[in-house]
Amino acid sequence: MTVRGGSPLDDVPGAQRTALLRSGRAYVTARDLCSRWECSHATLYRWIQGGYAPKPIRFGPRSVRWAVKDIEEFERRPATDSGTR
Repeated sequence: MTVRGGSPLDDVPGAQRTALLRSGRAYVTARDLCSRWECSHATLYRWIQGGYAPKPIRFGPRSVRWAVKDIEEFERRPATDSGTR
C-alpha cells in the first residue's frame, strides 16, 4: 500500500488542527483515505475485512469515518511478514 506524505489534516488551519487533534475528534472519510492510500473503495473495505487496515467508526446507518490518530498510528507500525501493517 502506498501512502502519500503528509497528514489528512494538512489543509486545516493550525489552531483548528491542534484543537481537533487534542480533542481526538479529527476524522477522515473513506474517500479521503482512498485518496491518501491511492486505492479504490473496494480495496479499502477488502483490507478492513482482512484485518489489514483499521476499522472505521460508525456515526450512523450510512456514515463511517476513521480517526486521524488511528490512521497515523497504523501508518507508523511496521509491516509484518504477511504483508499487513
